[in-house]
Amino acid sequence: MTKDVKAEFTIPLPGYYISEPDPLETTDREHVFTLSQATQVYMLAADDAEKKNSQATQVYMLAADDAEKKNRWMEVLDRCAKV
Repeated sequence: MTKDVKAEFTIPLPGYYISEPDPLETTDREHVFTLSQATQVYMLAADDAEKKNSQATQVYMLAADDAEKKNRWMEVLDRCAKV
């Protein structure tokens, strides 16, 4: 029997995207996929004369034991993110 482990944090999935990793990002793990959320960030200058629009992105890289589990995790997480 395995011991239950307390989660260090939770991630509310609505608004996240599940995808294959960017080909430019390298990892030594196989069966990797990403969970990411892009957030619009607006920066205003002190005098409001200049507004800058940029995106801040939170990305988690996850790995499964095999391709079948990876595909299943991606499918389930994608479904949960669209709720």
